[in-house]
Amino acid sequence: MDVTTTIGDTTVWLNTDSKTLYYSDGHTSPVAIKNAVHELNGSWGTVSIGVEKLGESLLVTIFDNFGEPHINDQISRAIIKDGSIVARSSVLYWNNRDNEKSISTYNGNAIMLDAAVLKLVQPDGTITRSYDLSEITGLDTVFTVEVVFDDYLLVRTHDSRMLIGIRLSTKEFVYLYKQLFTVEEQSLLDQWPRAEIDYPGDQLTLLHRKGNVLIHSSTSKGVPWRRLGGAYGVVYDTSTIDLYQIRPTSSCRLVLFVVVGWQITFIGGATAQYSLINKHCPNR
Repeated sequence: MDVTTTIGDTTVWLNTDSKTLYYSDGHTSPVAIKNAVHELNGSWGTVSIGVEKLGESLLVTIFDNFGEPHINDQISRAIIKDGSIVARSSVLYWNNRDNEKSISTYNGNAIMLDAAVLKLVQPDGTITRSYDLSEITGLDTVFTVEVVFDDYLLVRTHDSRMLIGIRLSTKEFVYLYKQLFTVEEQSLLDQWPRAEIDYPGDQLTLLHRKGNVLIHSSTSKGVPWRRLGGAYGVVYDTSTIDLYQIRPTSSCRLVLFVVVGWQITFIGGATAQYSLINKHCPNR
């Protein structure tokens, strides 16, 4: 069986029986690449592919869902240049988490995950940067990559669904929820069985970066910050690893004037002016 996708005039398809990948621009005969993936466990209907341009190359992503009841996802990527695979990667996720899709590119490089090793790869297959996320964090898990900067990474653990910030110059890392949520909020997440289907994780999402300041929101279900209008804002200063919170009301003094008066748009279109307070501020 074949699974197919297109980008512009180029059509890409994968034969799930032979594991042969084909592509054609519609003007020339199809190019066949055998053994495009080392292993394929799913079948027609549970395997899909995506493709995007990467310079003069193609970046192909293969999603292979398998197991009972479809609880495993193998995500493989390949850079194709001049009819050959010049780089490939593969990572296995389990238990159907909702945080399995990493970003695909950054600054002209492909984002490729081999298990817990993150590689930034140029269109010709040259590795620009490489980071062993398990070695940096000491965690025996796989990750998804949500944000890449030249100086900073935001990655999410697969097992706990928690967002981790990594400062690349020092390899320092921090669980953002441990610094940004209240003790009560942390306790709720820490005690929530990870295997339960409604386990939410922190659901922190990057909204904006200005200089060294990152602003996030969280709309995690069933936890106290839902009372704050369904959104939770935090500010993270990557230059000092100092963390702050944004709350609707506070009598504390402002500590980062660069974000005073920012208007933040949350999911659902609601907007609100927030005051910035230090994480140690009482009455937060």
